[in-house]
Amino acid sequence: MGMKYIICHLLLVLVAPACFLGCASAPRGKVVVDSEVEKLFSSATVIPGHNYYYYGRQQSPVAIIALQQKYQLVSRLWTSLKQPEQQLASLINNTRQQRNSMCTFSGAVIKAPDGTAAGYWYAKWHLTSVRIAEPGKIEVFPPAEPTYGPCKPEGFKQN
Repeated sequence: MGMKYIICHLLLVLVAPACFLGCASAPRGKVVVDSEVEKLFSSATVIPGHNYYYYGRQQSPVAIIALQQKYQLVSRLWTSLKQPEQQLASLINNTRQQRNSMCTFSGAVIKAPDGTAAGYWYAKWHLTSVRIAEPGKIEVFPPAEPTYGPCKPEGFKQN
């Protein structure tokens, strides 16, 4: 065995666990499907004390979230609604154009790691990650889109 081989394996053994621990160290939250949240979004009800964001194009949003104002969203992927009272109804209407009988938008509660509600989620897909980066700062990742099935986004080809 060469010295390079030994050094590479030694580094792998020492560095890999540190990487996994670093990824796992941020407290994680989750989204929990809730029909009452779906009703709020479907009626374009603006919830007081929340900041609104959408992911995707305004004409075809992939997801909409409402976060409690005590949280600062850490992300460059979400677009803020500056005037949700004037913008939310139009955004919700744009989600209706994407629906089909097998794939509809639904609501969920965004739960902080301690189980409290940090906000609300409205999307076709609920596979996401929620992390509290530090107190008062939250990361909500856009939904993971399926690459197969009736809800796959246009552009994906099934084999």
